[in-house]
Amino acid sequence: MPQAVLEPFLEVALDGSLVHHPWYRPGVALRVPAPTLTILLALACTSSGRSVDPEAYTRAIADRAAFRSELEASCPDLGDLDETIVAAIAIGAPIYNAGSALGCYRIYEGAAYKMLYRLEGRCPAASELLRAGLAKAETDLGDSSKAWTLRRAFDAILGEGTVQRGSY
Repeated sequence: MPQAVLEPFLEVALDGSLVHHPWYRPGVALRVPAPTLTILLALACTSSGRSVDPEAYTRAIADRAAFRSELEASCPDLGDLDETIVAAIAIGAPIYNAGSALGCYRIYEGAAYKMLYRLEGRCPAASELLRAGLAKAETDLGDSSKAWTLRRAFDAILGEGTVQRGSY
């Protein structure tokens, strides 16, 4: 008898308003308004009492190559991080280019929370950067700025430069 696979995934509507969370049961989906999900995920990821170092974001994006080298030396899950980031960019960038910065931001935000969940206790530098990026994005004005903030954090993990404004 085949076993059910309980691997959740997030799918954000182009306008960023709904998040679907199917659990591999055909025709059944839980719909949660994105702001509610964001609050719940933020509480879950910060409930350990850790404070966010705002300088972690600035340091990582200032020298992406050095940050990547640090991750390569200390993070056994770096391949998984890279795959998650590449997939998020492959989905989020076309949504951004189609005119929905909010949709792109929600994709990136979901990917960041997914990585934080998977990294609990491992890869402290990557976790710190992701938490700092999410905190900075929360205070940014405008959806485009929020999406770019997380994209820069992702690019720092990948060790790549970020393409500046315009299309992704």
